[in-house]
Amino acid sequence: MKAKVVVMGCGRIGSTVCRDLARSNNLEITAVDTNRRALSTLEGFSNIRLRQAGLMDRDSIRGILSRADLVVDALPGRFGMTALRSLIEAAKPVVDVSFMPENPFDLDRAAREKRVTVIVDAGVAPGLSHILAATSCRGMDRVKRITILVGGVPQKPRPPWNYFTVFSLEDLLEEYVRPARMVRHGQKVDIDPLSKIEKIELPQLGNFEAFYSDGLRTLIETIKAEYIEELTLRHPGHLELIRVLKDSGFLSGKEIAGESGPVIPLEFTARLLKEAWRPLPNDMDMTILQVSVEASQDGEEQRITHHMVDRQEQDPDGRNHGIPSMSRTTGYTCASLVRLYLEGMVEKKGIVPPEEIGSNKECVSFILSDLSKRGIKIETGTVTGSIK
Repeated sequence: MKAKVVVMGCGRIGSTVCRDLARSNNLEITAVDTNRRALSTLEGFSNIRLRQAGLMDRDSIRGILSRADLVVDALPGRFGMTALRSLIEAAKPVVDVSFMPENPFDLDRAAREKRVTVIVDAGVAPGLSHILAATSCRGMDRVKRITILVGGVPQKPRPPWNYFTVFSLEDLLEEYVRPARMVRHGQKVDIDPLSKIEKIELPQLGNFEAFYSDGLRTLIETIKAEYIEELTLRHPGHLELIRVLKDSGFLSGKEIAGESGPVIPLEFTARLLKEAWRPLPNDMDMTILQVSVEASQDGEEQRITHHMVDRQEQDPDGRNHGIPSMSRTTGYTCASLVRLYLEGMVEKKGIVPPEEIGSNKECVSFILSDLSKRGIKIETGTVTGSIK
């Protein structure tokens, strides 16, 4: 019997999840979105059913979910918590890639009471980043530092922004204003994301700049370390322009009076940047992920570093020519976690953060093998001895 998977939200990430799951003959996928155009990109797949509906179409959604063995929540972050709460109430297992701003552990008790598994933050970062961090921490006596560098950037930047959108524009702008939660000296702290712009040189890739971003999420709750931080990469020049917008009030979420009525600057700015940051036909992106863990085991210090550089149009079979790298790395990680659950490898009930998956050697091997088959390679290196 085919397992039935419902994917809610068919933007860049949700549609990529659908296409990847459709490779499996033993799955029946239902793609749900309010936007008919988004659904039309999935026409032609024999094992994908298309349903136009929204969260507020309660009767339709209830009928769609009634037969589901698992639901993928790929809705925008602002809808994530509401959707997840409803799915848990319906007693449906979930793989969540909405990256909602709220703490998913707030729903842990409800999920455990309903006896359902809810895998959250199931993307590249957070997601794969946390899996790699956790697998490096496994068996360590002391973890000193976890540093995550991540970025979806153009392969060939175009001035003045040196950037184009590879996922939800609203969620992207939120990264520049939401305080970044991290750990310093063993204590949780909140940092203004643009308070400091770091200059970073990556071998064979060149120079980048980076800002502190709020992608650690559950990691600061589940792994004890002296320092934990995440920085998001951009091409040089981009962040100074963002800082000007922010300092001038263009990224404020507070309503102000306009000549023709109330205006929310962030929403207005997003509308303007939607065109300025729209990718051109020849634009291609790449995703960079570097996870570094400094820890000690039996008195020996170690630095374990995982590297991933994925470029658009790297699929080995050529079928997914043109899918942005950020969609690939995020969507394929999510789809792999779906398969992991359906294989019976995640038995825990309640909220399951990605780092908990990363603490299981067999689960990590499954995911890395899955990604490797799709052309996404992770290189790992270890340095032992005194670490400066």
